Amino acid sequence: MFSLKSIVLNLKDSDNNFPEEISKSIEVPGFPKYIIYCKAKTPIILLRNLNIAKGLCNGTRLFIEEVKPHVLVCSIMTGPSKVNITFVPKIKLHYEETEVYGLSFGKYQFPNALAFAITINKSQEKSFYYVGIYLNTQAFSHGQLYVALSRSRNKDNIFVGVIGKDLDAKRTNVVVRNLISQN
Repeated sequence: MFSLKSIVLNLKDSDNNFPEEISKSIEVPGFPKYIIYCKAKTPIILLRNLNIAKGLCNGTRLFIEEVKPHVLVCSIMTGPSKVNITFVPKIKLHYEETEVYGLSFGKYQFPNALAFAITINKSQEKSFYYVGIYLNTQAFSHGQLYVALSRSRNKDNIFVGVIGKDLDAKRTNVVVRNLISQN
């Protein structure tokens, strides 16, 4: 198991990078964490488009073959490039100033996350042999429950889990009628 730290850069003052304790505390949606843990023989998912022509797009599932300090050696798990070996380098990610953090920063990090589990949205256009769905809350957008339940070709391979007080509650597939065209 390797722990790989980000390098966080202050984009407005390049001579003054952020101290490690501040870098660790910055968590932005769509950005990898400050430290990611990588190990050979684990599945990951890309969080950025790297090379669309080679199938290295946001949401592509990869399998880590080898971990090096500045590159992950991976095989592609899905799509037309399936099984091809590819290299995923650390890249510079930019975050522009917002009201939340009030600062702009850049980060050198691998653009991936572990993919033992993925969100319903990331699972679109993918098929799985087994699908486990954790539905502790209602699906919240149009067709989200349908997408989750249709990822396996065999209904016997779909498992739904609910934890908490709401065990017998029904789940609703949210449908926005205006989005459905009527002929």
